[in-house]
Amino acid sequence: MWFLPVLAPVLLLQNESALPAERQESVVRILFTNNSNGKLENCHCRNDYTGGLAERVGYLRTYRKEHPDILLLDSGGYLGLSAVEKKGPIVFKLMNIMNYDGWGIGDQELYGGFKQFMSLFGEYTDRIINASLVDGEGKPVFREYRIFTVGDVRIGVTGLFSADTFRFFPDTSRDFTIESPDVILGRLLPALRDSCDYIVVLSQMGKNGDVALAEKWPDIDLIIGGHSQTLLTEAITVSGCRIVQAGKGGGRIGEVVIRFDKSGKVMEFNYRLIELDETYTIPDDMRPVVKQTLQ
Repeated sequence: MWFLPVLAPVLLLQNESALPAERQESVVRILFTNNSNGKLENCHCRNDYTGGLAERVGYLRTYRKEHPDILLLDSGGYLGLSAVEKKGPIVFKLMNIMNYDGWGIGDQELYGGFKQFMSLFGEYTDRIINASLVDGEGKPVFREYRIFTVGDVRIGVTGLFSADTFRFFPDTSRDFTIESPDVILGRLLPALRDSCDYIVVLSQMGKNGDVALAEKWPDIDLIIGGHSQTLLTEAITVSGCRIVQAGKGGGRIGEVVIRFDKSGKVMEFNYRLIELDETYTIPDDMRPVVKQTLQ
């Protein structure tokens, strides 16, 4: 089997400067997506009137003008299952243009197997956050977690899937090993809780799997879901953990706005979905990028 070099679980801060001695109240904005399914642009279909990754570029450019300091995450399911070799590089190019801080990985990405994913997209793995995929010695293949500093708040982000994520997976593609989410969290959560104010899981375990995870592991603060492609217009709260998910096809962006007090405790939590309807268009400079798939 072909694996990336194992990365030690070191603390990686978005802002390398130390937190100030006198902390202030902080507002953290997390934007997220899940299960874009390889959708590059609005197809203007009767049953799907929302935009894709290209329209998302335009929205995020506008959003960042008002809120430049955001955390942008994707839980996985961005490749889709059709024309992956042709569309995949464009998907990653658009995600890089949008400057995602990190993205997970799931069954769509691994549908052809880990070796195929690496042969096609190995150059794009630097932002993958996932603790579930392990090598023959049980060591993580990708970075297990990252710690980002937004304002005065430290946010720990890890990524998970389970064996159930691959229930309908082709046997010929199973060239990788999956670590149990419970084993991973039992190992990671104590250190993350000591180091962070807020813990986020990028999940490709589906809504029911996320609920079960939150019930068992109350130290998780937020689960950004995926895999089941559930449209959650309101966050689900389980044992103090919020669970969010933005449906399918990439036509919605989730926005989580959290207000923290000086001690790093949550004072206020707000969640909404931003629908990229037909009023959102592709920026002119993105049209040539999307049209590469036609060549």
